Amino acid sequence: MVALGVKVLGTITDAKVRELQAVEELWPHVPHQVCQFHALRDASQSAYAADKKIKTAMRKQLQPKIRAVRKQLKKQIPKAKPEEAEQLEVLDDYASGMLTALNTDGLQPFTYATVEAAQAFQRASWCYHLGKFLWFEDKKIHAELRDRSVAVYREALPYLDPTGERLEIPFESHSIPANLRRPKEGGRCPLVLVVPGLDSSKEELFAIEEEFLRRGLATLTMDGPGQSENSVHFAIRPNWESVITPLLDELARARLEVDMGRIGLMGISMGAVYGPRAAASEPRLRALVGLAGPYNLGDCWDALNPLTKGGYIFYTKSADEVEARRKAYTLNLEGVLEHVRQPMLVIHGAKDRLFPPAQAERIAREAPNATLVMYPDGNHVCNNIAYKYRPLMADWLAETLRD
Repeated sequence: MVALGVKVLGTITDAKVRELQAVEELWPHVPHQVCQFHALRDASQSAYAADKKIKTAMRKQLQPKIRAVRKQLKKQIPKAKPEEAEQLEVLDDYASGMLTALNTDGLQPFTYATVEAAQAFQRASWCYHLGKFLWFEDKKIHAELRDRSVAVYREALPYLDPTGERLEIPFESHSIPANLRRPKEGGRCPLVLVVPGLDSSKEELFAIEEEFLRRGLATLTMDGPGQSENSVHFAIRPNWESVITPLLDELARARLEVDMGRIGLMGISMGAVYGPRAAASEPRLRALVGLAGPYNLGDCWDALNPLTKGGYIFYTKSADEVEARRKAYTLNLEGVLEHVRQPMLVIHGAKDRLFPPAQAERIAREAPNATLVMYPDGNHVCNNIAYKYRPLMADWLAETLRD
């Protein structure tokens, strides 16, 4: 640097003696700073060592006791009555989660070896959900895995960053379960309603919520009629104006500390049908994102794979494929999009094997204020290029709701 004659404005070292001597000799009048990472790491050494010592002691004290409890539970569960066995299985799940937390180590200097139960609960919830995804061979096991996914994720909600809160919004003698999260900054921020697809659930959409939260938007991720835990009480329905309008009425009464004048909706797959159908008659929705939705499900039916068809049979509560196929034609946007005056972002993958790109192109043509983003390399829901569509979608919705 000296030989090249480059002007040095500042120096950073990790505070090793020889480095400090060299810097002082070469650039005695240039400002110097110790590397923040190394400084924090060195400063945290004693705390890290103490924390690790406590964690080791916790392991030694608790692991044998928890393992003994689990061993006893495994013996009791097969002999117990159904109601008691269910309670014992919950205890076994908690014991398993505790063992996982005890065995989770942290990384210095920024993450310490503390109990990271929230992340463990979150991963367990995803595993339960994916274990029954588009699988309906045993309805009892399917329901059990669904309920476990929901229950375990509820344990994580208070410890997410930012935290989450479960809402049960009154709806047609039952409720719409939803997870509400607000950005850390607080204030009356815009709200994004996140609507899952066919066999999606609110519990699996954490990463999408994070994109909105980082941009100062609150999220309300819901299970509407025929979705996840709400499939118990309702079948899939096309008329989502009957869902969103009463939901917004209830949210307004609940005073959630969000800006009810700036509400957006992001729909995934079939959720991209529900969103426009609601927006056509609900002006409180200010902006829409439709990700990988069909224009007319019936037109796509014959090309669907057997697993997806099985999902529609299950969630429409149809007796067979013939009935489900007939109902699929009611899940369409014909005569709807011309009434959707809100800004709408349509995102689709050209390699989507469920809903052909022509479906998205027709949606964008018929909606008066729509913008189409077609990713040539994207598959269904663009899951293979999430790093492309998620930031774009979140930026667009944040800018639109703030205009």
